[in-house]
Amino acid sequence: MLQADAETQAEIREESPDKTHCRYLERCPRACTEFPETITDAAGKVTVDAGSPCPNNPFEQPRVKAMTEALENKAGLLGEGDRMGDLVDLGLLPGLYDLTPEEFEAARIVRGYRRAQELRVIAGVRLGVRQSEE
Repeated sequence: MLQADAETQAEIREESPDKTHCRYLERCPRACTEFPETITDAAGKVTVDAGSPCPNNPFEQPRVKAMTEALENKAGLLGEGDRMGDLVDLGLLPGLYDLTPEEFEAARIVRGYRRAQELRVIAGVRLGVRQSEE
């Protein structure tokens, strides 16, 4: 991210003058995470506090941050799901009675996801769409 790098941000603005650039970043290179001023609506209600994340920064929105943290906390579970999916793909999955319910569900979810990816690729090939165009 170019956050807090005023020189690089200025170069980008110079290279693409026809594009819309954030006026707050021009004033404060950290505006994405530390908004430079308090903004109020017509009724005088504060909509953005100075020093808070920019409301247009998707990475700093509370809902996105909560989802990111939840995924980071489940990294081991996601890795286990991938491992189970690999076992399914290789035909090496242990017998059904040897799996815990969690392992079975992880294998089922990952296999379904991978099958959906395969079907998208097959459909793209049949339609003449290259993978990078999807």
